[in-house]
Amino acid sequence: MEACYIAGMSGQQSGKGVDGRNGIDHLQHEPNTTGNQHQDLVVVTGHVYDSIECIVAAYTRRINALRPHERVELVGKRAMLFHMGHSSTTVVMVEIKARSSEPITISATPILEAHLLSYSYNPALGSVDYDDALYKQLLLTVGERYKGSNDINADTVKKGSKRDIRLMLGCERIKKLLSTIPTAHATIENLSESRGDVNFTVTSAEYEVYVQHLTAMVHKTIVSTVTDGTDMNDVKLLEIFGGGSRMPVVQHVLKGLFPGVSLGAKMEDTSIALGASLLCQNELAGSVVETEVEVGMDNATATESATETGTDTDATA
Repeated sequence: MEACYIAGMSGQQSGKGVDGRNGIDHLQHEPNTTGNQHQDLVVVTGHVYDSIECIVAAYTRRINALRPHERVELVGKRAMLFHMGHSSTTVVMVEIKARSSEPITISATPILEAHLLSYSYNPALGSVDYDDALYKQLLLTVGERYKGSNDINADTVKKGSKRDIRLMLGCERIKKLLSTIPTAHATIENLSESRGDVNFTVTSAEYEVYVQHLTAMVHKTIVSTVTDGTDMNDVKLLEIFGGGSRMPVVQHVLKGLFPGVSLGAKMEDTSIALGASLLCQNELAGSVVETEVEVGMDNATATESATETGTDTDATA
């Protein structure tokens, strides 16, 4: 079975739009009665699932892989799940409940369920936007550095050209370096026809200024998840996944909004594909989502288990 990840597609169109490039699709409470608009879709052998339910399914699987005493401690808590992928950002708030109403003890380990409370989805905010912001700034920088040269500017570095690709790859290298060190150096080969290689140095402080408009969008997307029935202070667990979530500028926003809440990293970057596989597996079997897993099973093992039943979890973003 093949899984296909479709970014920015819409499951049910109801006329609900998004705010242009800064659009946030926001839904609160009882999502199944409203429909799924403007979310990323995952298609598994003709079965279509939106990214929100895939995230919830993967998280449910994840928390049930914890040890008995850890499961007991999670009951009744609310968690914020933050995913920033290549081109979009999804924030989901869930409440963890025990499936059984029987008294909860370690000897009677509960099977947990993650209940969706609200979410925010921004189809115009992803890690590629950080590359683009740095790309534009470096073009301005080199234009100022070589004012007498007319071969390095936004007009001469054409999209899709070799110089364009080299500069974008250089931006990606700088972004990755700044995730680990305060100052990044990069050399873009043959960027200028007249001057050849061009060297760039970018500090973390400078980078934060370049992407401050994106930082504001991250803040807005997270805050939009909070609805009438929820509150920032209710969040006791915070899980981040997706390549963009590892950037310090993104983590600073999360830490500022949720002081005292540790950034968890129990979710794999492939959690959306895993969630789709779990949903499809149980739909084909005609059963409810199965959340009982062997204690200590990680997402890779769970994915392999799902694949053995005939579900392929591979997805392309």
